[in-house]
Amino acid sequence: MGLSPPRRRRVSRAAGDVSAATVPGRRSRAATRRRLAPFESEPSVIAFVQTPAGRAVLAALFGGLLYLRLQQWMPLLFAAASAWLPARYRRVVVATTGFGLVIADPFWFNMQIFSAIAAREGVGGISGMAQYAAGLGLIAVCCGVTGFAAWRRTSLPARRPVLCQLTAQAALMLLCGSGWFQGGVLIGLWAAVLILAPAMWFICYAIVDLRGPGPAAPLLRPFWSMSGTPFGKGWNYLSKFEAKTPEQLAVTQLKGTRLLAWALVLDAVRRVLVVTVHGQAGVPVFATVMAVALRGGHSPWYICWASLIAAFAENLLEISVWGHTVIAIARFGGFRLLRNTYRPLESQTIAEFWNRYYFYFKELLVDFFFYPAFLRFFRKSEGLRIAFATFIAACVGNMAYHFTRDSFYISTVGLKQAIIGFQTYAFYCVMLTAGICISQWRSRRRKPGAPSLRRRVTASAGVMLFFCLLHVFDDERRTYSLMDHARFLLQMFGAGT
Repeated sequence: MGLSPPRRRRVSRAAGDVSAATVPGRRSRAATRRRLAPFESEPSVIAFVQTPAGRAVLAALFGGLLYLRLQQWMPLLFAAASAWLPARYRRVVVATTGFGLVIADPFWFNMQIFSAIAAREGVGGISGMAQYAAGLGLIAVCCGVTGFAAWRRTSLPARRPVLCQLTAQAALMLLCGSGWFQGGVLIGLWAAVLILAPAMWFICYAIVDLRGPGPAAPLLRPFWSMSGTPFGKGWNYLSKFEAKTPEQLAVTQLKGTRLLAWALVLDAVRRVLVVTVHGQAGVPVFATVMAVALRGGHSPWYICWASLIAAFAENLLEISVWGHTVIAIARFGGFRLLRNTYRPLESQTIAEFWNRYYFYFKELLVDFFFYPAFLRFFRKSEGLRIAFATFIAACVGNMAYHFTRDSFYISTVGLKQAIIGFQTYAFYCVMLTAGICISQWRSRRRKPGAPSLRRRVTASAGVMLFFCLLHVFDDERRTYSLMDHARFLLQMFGAGT
């Protein structure tokens, strides 16, 4: 749970690696390393990027790559403003652009659901102004909650921000799904749910920052944010990865450019995989295979397995491309954040894969669920203490995150069915927690020493198989029941009917 991503290996440029140079016809290891070294380690490139011409060239290169990836330039402008202004203004730029995106970006507010609720209550004509009103309301709530926590640091919202916000969200969802309210009151309740849910964890990190040594900021969404998961946590965490000197900024921006280029390569691989598997090979997508099977149809077992493996690979590539893009923008803005997805196929254990697959979501669960449980319960038993804290994070916290994020299902299927339909993802969380706990237990019993190549390959294959099978239940929708997914899994092994 608390593992950090493995440290990146740095290429050694020591001058003492000259032993192989005396052997005729043999290239030294140092020379080979220099040839394979990334371009951001070259002193001449770093010096050029610090010049006005170098900045312009790098901005044009990064902007072109970003346009190929997202077809937009605004994140580049925000990143350049954050990076190239004096460092003392960087906090202001990041915070203000975050506030601006809350108002201007319609991503975080589910306007379609809100309009459908309003139309159902007989209030039509909800215009785009509701988007801006929701953004202003969210900023007011965030500043108010953070300001209150700063004023009364001993209050319950300041000491238990996650508990208070989850309680508030649960109360709002209960009121929305109770059927007690109608008309404008119900619309207002739903507006509060749809406004607060996407920013909940940003507010939690802003309150936690109040406990740190430095000044805090009500940071909602920095300009690189593209989801409800804070990439970079709060400002105190960001400050640890902030470029402090022109040389550090140049290296960070070069690393961001290279990461964005790698994201485009992975996206091309994903597209080729989709065309090859689903187009040329004719393998249906996994959702189609499952729908056919649950309607009483029949698909050969190898088609079921091929569609499942393809879905797992496509999902892995999608989250890698998306996470690399987000981190690349943050790095170009002067923050050398760790990658969200880092070589997950090299994972030797289930816990390691979960750490490498979606790092910042895992960190959110560790910060707000694992550590509070770890520090309070079962202090006399280390194994039980870790297992319980893992359960609170990977199971309870995971379910709380996704249920509050997808609270709009209450408006379409009702509160009762929204809870019942969540059973599939709840089972996914339980099985994920069991796998992580067993993985942690086996890691503690493992003998010291480097494993053999065969053992590493076998361990990685076992981890991938586990997550492939678990992908059958990784369904956050309310389309099929838990028994439907279990029946499909049995059909894949030829045991279902």
